[in-house]
Amino acid sequence: MSASHPSTSERSERRRREVCEAACRVIVRNGLETTTMRDISREGGFTTGVLTHYFPDKHAVIAGAFQAASDDWFDELRRRLGAAGTPAEQLVAI
Repeated sequence: MSASHPSTSERSERRRREVCEAACRVIVRNGLETTTMRDISREGGFTTGVLTHYFPDKHAVIAGAFQAASDDWFDELRRRLGAAGTPAEQLVAI
């Protein structure tokens, strides 16, 4: 598939990522306990049906959002460590 026509799996992954990002924003703003599926859907600009297509319930969305945030954090850490040369520079990068 060309970059101008992403595959179904690429579109699906992108949408899943958008859901996780919306969930993170809502959780930060409203708190974990008061965040609802409707809040996340509204934040992301999609229906609750889209949300439940990717995540069956609030707990699954939260787990997905935390996993995505964790993956981002580790990706950034690896990037910084890769750019650092000496062990001392790596420690500073961390």
